[in-house]
Amino acid sequence: AGEDVGVVSSWISTDSNRVSEKFKQYSLSALREEVDLAVFWGTRACILPTPDSLNCARYANAILEALDTPSYRVWVRIPMTMDPKHFDGGLDPQVPAASPPPSPAPTAASAAESRHPMEDVPAPANGAAA
Repeated sequence: AGEDVGVVSSWISTDSNRVSEKFKQYSLSALREEVDLAVFWGTRACILPTPDSLNCARYANAILEALDTPSYRVWVRIPMTMDPKHFDGGLDPQVPAASPPPSPAPTAASAAESRHPMEDVPAPANGAAA
């Protein structure tokens, strides 16, 4: 039995009012896939990020699904103290805004660049790898 623990990506935002419904669904899918992968690799538990909304029904349901795996544990990061602005994306850059400000028209050079679809997702604030 492994002593390894999986860590789910910190950018996941299943319930925040500051992200689009499409991003919420994408986050929920990513959460499920990352937990499934951790189970597949034989980790004994998975650490989930702090919920980003006080109304976190989707997040709670995803945790419930993960707990259906026999003998598997999920650990949710719940800080002892936290700035209330964390929830629903109040602190920048916790979660990307659902309606980003308009950007300037792209130049020919920037249009030619290849862009990764998740490049606007912020890195964890503590610098740890997701």
